[in-house]
Amino acid sequence: MLSALIYKVRRRQRLGVIDDLSRKQWLSLAQLQEASDVQTRKLACHAASHVPYYKKEFQALGLDPAAMDFPGDWVRLPVLDKDILRQEYVNLVSETDHGQQSFVNHSGGSTGKPVQFISDNILYTRMAAWMDFVFGWAGWQPGELRLELWGNNDRTLPPTPWQRWRAKLGGSFAVPVYKYTEKDLFKWWQVTKQLRPTIIYGYSSVLADFARFLESEGYRPTGIKGVFSSAEVLYPEQRLVIERVFGCKVYNQYGSRETPCVACECPEGGMHLFIDWNRIEFVGSGHGNDGDSEIVITPLYNYAQPLLRYQIGDLGRPRVESCACGRGYPLMDLNVARSGDFLRGADGSRFYTSLFTHLMDGKGWVRAFQFVQKAENKIVLHVVAESGVEAKSLAANLEAELGTVLRGKMGNELIFSVLVVERIDRTRVGKHRYVVNEMQNVRSA
Repeated sequence: MLSALIYKVRRRQRLGVIDDLSRKQWLSLAQLQEASDVQTRKLACHAASHVPYYKKEFQALGLDPAAMDFPGDWVRLPVLDKDILRQEYVNLVSETDHGQQSFVNHSGGSTGKPVQFISDNILYTRMAAWMDFVFGWAGWQPGELRLELWGNNDRTLPPTPWQRWRAKLGGSFAVPVYKYTEKDLFKWWQVTKQLRPTIIYGYSSVLADFARFLESEGYRPTGIKGVFSSAEVLYPEQRLVIERVFGCKVYNQYGSRETPCVACECPEGGMHLFIDWNRIEFVGSGHGNDGDSEIVITPLYNYAQPLLRYQIGDLGRPRVESCACGRGYPLMDLNVARSGDFLRGADGSRFYTSLFTHLMDGKGWVRAFQFVQKAENKIVLHVVAESGVEAKSLAANLEAELGTVLRGKMGNELIFSVLVVERIDRTRVGKHRYVVNEMQNVRSA
């Protein structure tokens, strides 16, 4: 069909990456680990030669990145956390063209510490290819359309004929989900009927809400090959309702903006770690459930700002057994990942958590934050300020800035305030909730 031909013509570079992934997935674990070691040494050599922060680190440790052994030499490198990334931001940028041919990005702040970082342009080309590759695990073919319940674009629904045509030729259509009511859920259903996607991709809580709405109204989507859930905890009850309503498997994904393409669930249900794309370590234990460890990740293709041994702030554990699917990629249990609450407007509208975390992009003076909804018309933003800043005046400016934005979205009656605090308590398993709705009992990680 025309859309498949257009995909193959326009996405040649992406297809090359997909072909490489298709071959590598059937390699043995030993072969994949060797590929990971080779790519890790290559990135480490680049960092030691061209990144000021790592020049000092490798020299101080007396490490030759080209001759490192694993894990012995590798674990001598200090773990990089978000505080260090913020403090050493400039010194972590590559002095080569990679640092110039890049773009500024922000983490979602799911661990309570939003951070700015630089992404190599090639990283997102590879990420798009990886997404198409794992969609193929569900049977997706080039040219088929995916519906994305994702983001905060200003698109109005239902789409115009021109938008539908562009979506079918381009292979995707994104529905804004940061705020929605039951009327919006009906519009999503209209879009699903019109565009007939084979893949649906989105936040787990949003996917579950959509599925519950469809079931309550008696609507039955057809032709869906797979639903892919990302960016949040996927709870068992969410998986059940999504699979029941869409009539297909839910594939859980794991990654972050800083470290994309970390893991994905295969058709047999195994959560596979793409160790040739990210070096993944499970450090320590005793956090929350017995055996859970801190997840430390090195994205192996970000040469613009290498993040060696990056502490992402999530917990999980490796699995030693092989998967029934036969793929060589190792497995993990992701017991704790990012999770949050919806905040609600007085009219019943639901506001997705990323709306609030994105409001904190670029707020470098904020060490940690948490939006707390006290009532339908009252939200308090708790912030922990960096030392040495004029927190009181900065908080007042932030209150004025965000108050205007939030009242525009949630209603003029909203009472919004910013409160500077010394610390923000974590959950019982050490996670930071960056959005909390105190008006209801919400299951938290």
